[in-house]
Amino acid sequence: MGSDHDGEALAAARQAEKIRKKLGLTWDELLVPPTRQRAKDPSPEDLTDWRSACHFCLERYWSLTRWELEFVATVARYKKAPSVKQLIILHRLVVRCRNAAA
Repeated sequence: MGSDHDGEALAAARQAEKIRKKLGLTWDELLVPPTRQRAKDPSPEDLTDWRSACHFCLERYWSLTRWELEFVATVARYKKAPSVKQLIILHRLVVRCRNAAA
C-alpha cells in the first residue's frame, strides 16, 4: 500500500481487505496488539488436532505468505478433517510458525 502508484496501492489495499474478510477479523484485531498475553506455545503433542493447528498458525499470521494464510484460513473452516496432503502442509506451517517465534 506504500506504492507511489495509485493503482498498485489500491490493489494492495483491496487484497488486504479480501484477506481480512476471509479471516473474519476486524482491522483493529489485525493492527492493534492484543492486550492480554498470549499463552506459551503449546507442545507439539497439543497440536495433533488440525483445528488447533490452524488456530496456532492464524495467531502467527505474520509468519505466513499470502497463499499459506489463505490455505490455513480455508482449512480452519472445514467441517470434515483435511486430506493427508493438507495435513502435511499444515504441519509444515506449524513448524515454520514455531521457528519464526524462536
